[in-house]
Amino acid sequence: MNTAEPLYYLNRLHKILNWSDSRIEFFYGIPWLYQLAVALMLWITVILTPYVIYLLFRLKKWGWLVYFCVITGIGLLAGAAGSGFGLQFYLSTITITLLLVVFMWSLRLRVNEWRGLAQFEQEMRRERLMKQKAAQTQKFQQRLQ
Repeated sequence: MNTAEPLYYLNRLHKILNWSDSRIEFFYGIPWLYQLAVALMLWITVILTPYVIYLLFRLKKWGWLVYFCVITGIGLLAGAAGSGFGLQFYLSTITITLLLVVFMWSLRLRVNEWRGLAQFEQEMRRERLMKQKAAQTQKFQQRLQ
């Protein structure tokens, strides 16, 4: 894996979770479009879930993948408990969607910390490379003298 790759994936994850890739922030200022914005955010959360899971897999965040499986399992158990097509079906669908939103929201809170850590590590690598290059040029200049 390339050294800049985790930061790229973290930035993508940050944009998705903060709605920077979609233009939903337009709806926040118009009160009568609030219900549309909430519905759109829920649908985008559901649609982007596979991509977010892929990014977590690429970042090797195994705990978050297990957390996703547990949350999805709870929602599926709620659906299996009310095995039918009526009120139970809608309640299980709402449960799965709300648990997915909880997962995305808690993930959103952690991504900023991961980005900061990845940027710090990248800066430390860059400084270490600069010191190594400076030491190599100094050795080269000493050999020339």
